[in-house]
Amino acid sequence: LLVGFALGALRIALAQSPPSQRDLAWYNQRGAARIVGVVNRPPQKRDKSLTLQIEVESLAPLEDNLPSNAPLSVRGELLARLPPGGDWRYGDRVALVGSPTAAEEESSASYASYLQRQGISAVLSYPAVTLLKRNAGSPLLAFLYDLRSRALEVVRQLWPQPESALMAGILLGDDSALPQKVAEAFQQTGTAHIIAISGFNISILAGLFVRGFGRFTRRGVAVLLALLSIGFYT
Repeated sequence: LLVGFALGALRIALAQSPPSQRDLAWYNQRGAARIVGVVNRPPQKRDKSLTLQIEVESLAPLEDNLPSNAPLSVRGELLARLPPGGDWRYGDRVALVGSPTAAEEESSASYASYLQRQGISAVLSYPAVTLLKRNAGSPLLAFLYDLRSRALEVVRQLWPQPESALMAGILLGDDSALPQKVAEAFQQTGTAHIIAISGFNISILAGLFVRGFGRFTRRGVAVLLALLSIGFYT
């Protein structure tokens, strides 16, 4: 327990330490830069915008639209807001030109706090974006995200709206297509947790997996297979 508390305190201290020039957050509100990184999540599509979450690899400050020095190796994640459209995917290595800002400068306090908990240290609003390379991410994650995308298409074919959006949220954690009125209804009734992947959903799946595998093998083996299946699903 003491070691656990000590490690927790160390993590808090490291998270709250001032950023250095090797941290993306250091460049917030310091002018335009050319940033290179890899899209590490599937794009989030909205009605009026599209967001990319990017693991940053390097950054070069700009002066008069030209790099002022060689690119620096930088760590951190940023959220880029783009116009809707474009064929962006997980694993795309991209170059972005814009002025990074802190999340609290661009968003409400609650959303900025959410981004910080997700490890997002900078936001770029409508930067110039250039695709440098496809498939620069993890092949395993690329396979899983592709499988999830295919599952979403199946759900949308099986049910009409808003039922398909609700099932996509419950089964796959994607509530982007849920109509605003339906989302507000879940929030007002205190049942929004049903839409998200949570312990409730995992408990149901665990029971289904144990019972399903239990038809063909011993219970101990069924539990082990259920754990592996939950890990794959997660």
